[in-house]
Amino acid sequence: MFSARKFHSALTIGSSCCSQAGCCVAALADRWWLAGILGAAASATRAQGVLLVAFLIVLCFQKRRGWFSILLVPCGLAAFCVFLWRITGNPFAFAGIQSEWQRSAGFSLSQFAIFFRADGTSPESLFVRSFPRECVTY
Repeated sequence: MFSARKFHSALTIGSSCCSQAGCCVAALADRWWLAGILGAAASATRAQGVLLVAFLIVLCFQKRRGWFSILLVPCGLAAFCVFLWRITGNPFAFAGIQSEWQRSAGFSLSQFAIFFRADGTSPESLFVRSFPRECVTY
């Protein structure tokens, strides 16, 4: 039976992208509370959403206001870590599970080299291996 969990990543990417764009637009429009809340939503859906802090720091230095919005962004990731801790007992389970997908944290070019392995494994075969055999047609 095909599991919908395979599409979970696509759902978080879309919601994170919308939250990140909304955070930037709200901050540029001086709607700091909305920027902080959308930044928290972005960091709750994807860990990379925490990088909005850098954008908000630069913008707050330029406009000299809205500093509290910087504090709201990491709260989303913190809330997700608390959720994972309650469910799995490990607040950083999202980082540990990456090894199941043959992923790890590291320099991006090294990750690119791992993706195109020297053993001749193509990206298509890596993609096909992630789905059950009955779902793949050739």
